[in-house]
Amino acid sequence: MYKRSIIISLRFKGNLPQLQTLLFFRDLLRERYEKDIAELFFTVTDKSGIYWKDKSKKLKFSDSAIKKFQEALAIANEKIIVDFELLRNLENAEYKSRDVDFSIIYKQDYPINSLNLIFNASIYRNAKWKKLVEEVHDFLLKQKCPVVYGFVLALDNLKNPALYVEGVGSPSLNSRERDKVNAWTMGMMDCETKIWDVFWGNMISEKHLRSHPNVLSEISKIVGNENFSELHGGLYWFNLDYDIEKFDNSIFDEKRESLYSLFNRADKILTTNGVIGTK
Repeated sequence: MYKRSIIISLRFKGNLPQLQTLLFFRDLLRERYEKDIAELFFTVTDKSGIYWKDKSKKLKFSDSAIKKFQEALAIANEKIIVDFELLRNLENAEYKSRDVDFSIIYKQDYPINSLNLIFNASIYRNAKWKKLVEEVHDFLLKQKCPVVYGFVLALDNLKNPALYVEGVGSPSLNSRERDKVNAWTMGMMDCETKIWDVFWGNMISEKHLRSHPNVLSEISKIVGNENFSELHGGLYWFNLDYDIEKFDNSIFDEKRESLYSLFNRADKILTTNGVIGTK
């Protein structure tokens, strides 16, 4: 199996129109990568009682599956929540949750929701990740769902990328990654003002900068002007100055360490015990 995945994780506010989102990704995947969604998985969670009740369906992607999804959306309200995943597994996948060609996962978690895009790193090695981030970000803005924080990284599949970005650990994580997962689990709802970590690609807002007014110029100086830009909706993007395939979540080179220290000095990194990246 292909060993690594590229993860784009966007955290946003607002009530996402799920059917439009499904159709947006269906068309984007077909037009950009000539790929079709294979399966539609959705979960309806009823939070109206003392005990929550979940009902899940996994369907072969089709017009009929979309219709069933619409029927589930029709009963959604503040107490009945619908989440979904659009999935295409690798051929002969050993673990369907891990061995993916691509996976698009939407999860509601008031007040900040998540949209995680996971792509097999080998299959999509020539993808333009910043361009894809900007397109999805602009789509969310049009739906009145502003992104408050986002990041892009490459991760070994043994570390279960879909779980890692939602704060769930695995036996393959090293000690620093376990500490960071714990910090993310405990502080995920604070991501509007604090970053989780310094990844290959990073989306931040003014709320991540307020206590350190010169941070933008310092970030640009570290990564280079070509790797720093302002996005729509008051967000800023910066990425490390090398190809994402070379990114290792466990390794801190001089520039990543400098960026981490910059945010850490401003108390803008989620942490449980003062863990800081080391080379």
